[in-house]
Amino acid sequence: MEKSNRAKTIKEVLVAAKWMIENIGWCQEDLVIYDRNNNEEAFCATGAISYVNGYGERSIVKDNAIRVLANAIDGYQIHDTTTCLDTIVNFNDWSETTKNKVLSKFDKAIKLSEKI
Repeated sequence: MEKSNRAKTIKEVLVAAKWMIENIGWCQEDLVIYDRNNNEEAFCATGAISYVNGYGERSIVKDNAIRVLANAIDGYQIHDTTTCLDTIVNFNDWSETTKNKVLSKFDKAIKLSEKI
């Protein structure tokens, strides 16, 4: 994805990541799952956010989207990016978590992002 086509706001990142999980697929234990043609088949919560603004590239918008989603999951302010990632991964990969629960947390995060 060209940099000019990437999400520019926290809300855009969250909306796009949610769309990917909802319409392409959701997974646990992996950032992304590929089919045999190397097409993306499913994303975990952090994998979807990372994909929206470029895998492996640091971005303030992406880091802030991760923070907002972690806060939506835990219900309190987390500022450290590593702790935020741990919170999201633990929630996404927990055996009781479902795709609908992940989408619900994205909805909550999207609402939180509107206040920023």
